[in-house]
Amino acid sequence: MRYLNLPAFSFLTLILVLILLFSCSCQIRGFDEDPYVTPRVLVITPVGTQKGNVALTYCLVEFDGSPADIAVNFSTDGGQTYQTATITGGDGLTNLAGGLFPGIEYSIVWDTVSDGIANDSCRLKIVATKTSTGKEGTPGETLDFAVDNSPTTPPPPQAGSPTVWITDGPAGITDDNAPSFSYMGADSDGTISGYWVGIDANPPTTWTASTTWVSSPLADGPHTFYVMSQDNEGKKSIAASREFTVDTSGGVPYESFNIPCNITRMVFDKTRFCFYATDSGGMRTLRIDALTGNITGQVNHAYAPESLVISPDASKLYVCLLISGHSSYHGDGDGRVSVISLGSFSQTFIFDTLVDPFDVVATDEGVVVVSSGSGQWTSIHSYNGITGEQIGSAGIRQACYIDMHPDQKQVYAANTDTSPSDIEKFLIQGDGTLASMGDSPYHGDHRMSGNVWVSATGDYVVTRGGDVYTSSPVRSNDMHYLMSLPNTTALSDTDFHKQQNVMMSIEGTAVYYYNIKTMIRITSDALSGSGMAVGSIGGQVFVALVPGGGITVIERFPFPVFGGDTNTPPVAGFSYSPDTNLTISDLITFDATQSSDAQEDGSVLLYRWDFNNDGTYDTIWTNNRIASHQYSTNGLQLARLEVRDSLGLIGTKVLPIEIGTSLFEQPFHGSFSLDVHIDEVEPDPTRSYCYVTIPSQQKVAEVNLDTGLIERSIGISGMMESMCLSPDGTTLYVCLLVSGHNYYGGDDGTGQVAVIDVAGFEHTDTFDTQVDPFDIVATDAGVVVVSSGSGQWTVIHSYNATTGEQLGSAGIRHLCNISLHPDQNQVYSANTDTSPSDIEKFIINGDGSLTSAGDSPYHGDHRMNGNVWCAPTGDFVVTRGGDVFNSSMVGGADMIYLASMGQAAVTHIGWAPAKGYILTLESTYLRMYDYNLYTPLHEYSIGPNFGKIFVLNNIIYMTRSTALNTDFVAVKMK
Repeated sequence: MRYLNLPAFSFLTLILVLILLFSCSCQIRGFDEDPYVTPRVLVITPVGTQKGNVALTYCLVEFDGSPADIAVNFSTDGGQTYQTATITGGDGLTNLAGGLFPGIEYSIVWDTVSDGIANDSCRLKIVATKTSTGKEGTPGETLDFAVDNSPTTPPPPQAGSPTVWITDGPAGITDDNAPSFSYMGADSDGTISGYWVGIDANPPTTWTASTTWVSSPLADGPHTFYVMSQDNEGKKSIAASREFTVDTSGGVPYESFNIPCNITRMVFDKTRFCFYATDSGGMRTLRIDALTGNITGQVNHAYAPESLVISPDASKLYVCLLISGHSSYHGDGDGRVSVISLGSFSQTFIFDTLVDPFDVVATDEGVVVVSSGSGQWTSIHSYNGITGEQIGSAGIRQACYIDMHPDQKQVYAANTDTSPSDIEKFLIQGDGTLASMGDSPYHGDHRMSGNVWVSATGDYVVTRGGDVYTSSPVRSNDMHYLMSLPNTTALSDTDFHKQQNVMMSIEGTAVYYYNIKTMIRITSDALSGSGMAVGSIGGQVFVALVPGGGITVIERFPFPVFGGDTNTPPVAGFSYSPDTNLTISDLITFDATQSSDAQEDGSVLLYRWDFNNDGTYDTIWTNNRIASHQYSTNGLQLARLEVRDSLGLIGTKVLPIEIGTSLFEQPFHGSFSLDVHIDEVEPDPTRSYCYVTIPSQQKVAEVNLDTGLIERSIGISGMMESMCLSPDGTTLYVCLLVSGHNYYGGDDGTGQVAVIDVAGFEHTDTFDTQVDPFDIVATDAGVVVVSSGSGQWTVIHSYNATTGEQLGSAGIRHLCNISLHPDQNQVYSANTDTSPSDIEKFIINGDGSLTSAGDSPYHGDHRMNGNVWCAPTGDFVVTRGGDVFNSSMVGGADMIYLASMGQAAVTHIGWAPAKGYILTLESTYLRMYDYNLYTPLHEYSIGPNFGKIFVLNNIIYMTRSTALNTDFVAVKMK
């Protein structure tokens, strides 16, 4: 708040000023012809279309200075009726002091989303009531202003939808305030009937049949042009967009500007076209206009500010204040967090921290997470950002940088003072407490180097060292190494432009641009020195450099990579010749002419080949579509083609090639790739389909194995882990985690199981589990058995899938993989966290309850290794260790060792009893064993990372998932 005092006017001058204020037509409401009653409210109408949390300022007039309480109401019918407004920020609503005219200025933040405002004309009325007497004063009322909470992204395109791309128009800074744009559309099954275009509104609402459009005059500042095509069937494309900044002031485009202080940290506000920066030496937090470089706001502090973060909804800024410097020796220390309302850029609250604050993240719900900068082995704390109450804590190393996942439930941390550096994760639970989810499986094997950033898509994290790792709510899939950036200098900062699929990275004296999905470097801009912070706003890229001498330099560049919002990966395809009766003496010609791209001509595409699928490419990127190779060994070979477009997206194709044998049909072209990472795969026993989970999209999808297309999908809210299909293929069951698996969680874990009807592909039900679900099997009768992922010695439960009722339970070790016997009355399990590993069995009784049938008679004598699969004939089981055991309802004859089969740990098993094969994935090999004798028959080197194998209609399908895509390699047996 701030006091507004009138200067020393003469009495006559004061009267003239008051008359002028009363008579002029302005946006201050609340003046009546009759004398008004105090406390009096003077309200300033927000300018322009508002969205989400609306910040508003008003003045409270009270001649005797006594306090008042505030009530805020909103109307969507021009003031005929009012409702109570939801206020989520500002200076509060009670005990606010008034002052002489023009009063004391205060702010409020109205949550329009919570009050159900979609796209309406609104007005606000503020009524002040004197606190001491309860007497209501004269209200203040805004003019009508627009609130538009329409979705910021268009709905997903329908099947067969058209495409659109922008061919011309401003990008970055332009002095033309009425710019023109050109665009083109295409439709694979019809014609384009016209386009929807517009500025700063998505989806756009202006219809035109032309492929060019000129905007009406625009105000200076950032804008975005959107265009959607519509075909003759009325289907619309995804909106293409282009950001730009209108600047009619005559400034030099992209000139750098200086800020007169050494900035400590900086964050970028994409909604307000400004930066926020801490000036530790000046004990202040600054707001800086991104167009002019002018300091437009300042919050002074009693202590030195350091790290800062914007809440995801851009309503608040949280600034860490240091009481003393960081130290390894003075314990956990203490500090403060300043809460700044971004609507008014004023401090609205400050609270104490029980740690010396080093880095900070915050959720929209006001959970503030602070890492400690002192005390060596110390704590990370969570706080209520409204009350300042400490909510939770967990152990952490001092001076850890932290970053929050877009789901606002996971926080990654990177330590800065240990060697080797490592990353770890913490879970923000529903009540705001913190749970440690452990660190990465690597300790010096990869480049961590002391900082970590979560991608805007939420499916991976990037470290300061330049290595990329998975991000997954499932502990076993989290923080796994994916790839390395081609950097030679550690990353100082990153920023993600999700819409254009670009990551910006400061690496020494350059900013590099990567495709956000493939992490392929696209282009770069040179800096005049080493950069500190990077961000993109309004078609511009801003980089902060601190050369010393009391200034910070902001260098600007036009955003260099547009089209990523609608760009699709190339479709890879190739043929080879000769294609039958191949031997090691044949020189095979590979032709990628079948490859295509929806946005670019084939001549622009780049190609490279990995002829034996070992992960090392045999050719460099080239625009030559033809290559040749001669194999030196007989057997099944997998040839991989990658096709890359100019924006760094990649399409892949893997084809099996048989050399010197005649076990498979040749050629067979049933292989395909999906442009998503999938976790679980369940084949349909009756149709040529399979079902997959797509964690990054929170979807379960149906894949047509004949066409390689996802035909149907369902959104599933929650952290998906294991999945199973009922033996008759009618019902899918998906385990949903409430929190990650916890070794110390006891038996009180909770979770859910989603039930999906396969025929209609509908999510029909969800029921709760009293365990943290790890693995799942289900019977045709609707008995669902779930093993627990937490609590060490825990329980396995059975449920009625129709009612969700718990039917039975038995004791089990946590993190057990389970397998259903084909008679649907027996469940085998294998524990994963004990040494030696063991297998045991449970009986599903007639009422669905569970009875433990004991474990194997071996404890270290044979290779169990943490997983078990039941043979479809029901007479034996195979363990992950590759050993085979009898399966029998007779207790003394059950789980008796039969043979050793696998030569390495078995990743997954496929069954072909009619052909006499057991098929295994073992390390980088596909192996085939005799179904009855368990003896090895064939072995093929197929390359790394294959995870699933199954057989349908004599076709062997193997899946290989990366962070970018999933390959389905299909081989048909003769």
